[in-house]
Amino acid sequence: MLDPGRRLWPRRPQFVSGNRRGRRPWGIAARGGTKMSGVPGLERGIAILRLLNRDRRRITAPEIVAELKIPRSTVHRLLQCLTELDLLRKEPGDAFSAGAGVLSLGFEYLASLDIVQLANPILARLRDETNCNTHLAVLEGCNSIFLLRHLSDIPFSATISVGSSIPVYATVTGRMMLVDHSEAEIRRMFKGVSFRAFGDNTPTSVDQLLKLLETDRANGYALGEGVFGNVLAIATAVRGHDNKIVGAISAIAARGTLTRKELLTSVKAKLLAAAREISQSMGASAPDMSGRGRRMAAAD
Repeated sequence: MLDPGRRLWPRRPQFVSGNRRGRRPWGIAARGGTKMSGVPGLERGIAILRLLNRDRRRITAPEIVAELKIPRSTVHRLLQCLTELDLLRKEPGDAFSAGAGVLSLGFEYLASLDIVQLANPILARLRDETNCNTHLAVLEGCNSIFLLRHLSDIPFSATISVGSSIPVYATVTGRMMLVDHSEAEIRRMFKGVSFRAFGDNTPTSVDQLLKLLETDRANGYALGEGVFGNVLAIATAVRGHDNKIVGAISAIAARGTLTRKELLTSVKAKLLAAAREISQSMGASAPDMSGRGRRMAAAD
């Protein structure tokens, strides 16, 4: 079964050391790896929310007590507070699930990103023009985080939800966000990483990934068949005002609904045009087919 990844947030807590009594601490680490400080109640509340994810939609108070090592009375107070804030929702059987407030926070955050606002109508148009699913993703560590998705009228199983986090090597969208990295940077990035096959043609080693990136870099786009699920996909990079890659967009169709030739002609041309439009809207130079940019001359 395909695992399209977990949501952008909440995430499972990363526990930090420092409990003098030797108990497993309830504190969680921030993105940089340092412990959050100053507001224990806030830390504990966020730790509870991060226990919920794609594979775990419900949680009970005893499970929270066992996993976070928070006193039972404190857990009940936190659950009551989170429910009142609409961040959790009470379910039958004394369980809790994510409330509408969590979704509201997540979508408001996505809407605040310039790249999302600029790309949204362009990807909707690209979907209509190609009848392909279209996506926007950004790079976070070794993962692609998907911020936008527009679905075509043709359903297929390998759909990627907004907020999904997928290993960057496993999609053509992810590969295009690596084309400006050197071989040494790629090897450092994936040192100790175990490659997992998400499809018939997912790269399973750094060497295989580097070989694909060499072709992607020369073409200015990445093509994949069976890289992530049973799909045919093409992606290209989006650049920001400093001409650095800030994300990537893709067009995806189920195998059999589109030929490779169609993907490399009309779909590719429309995809590259969409990426150029988004990049120019963000103040970037116009990318050429090699993926390198050139500063556009200002109109007199």
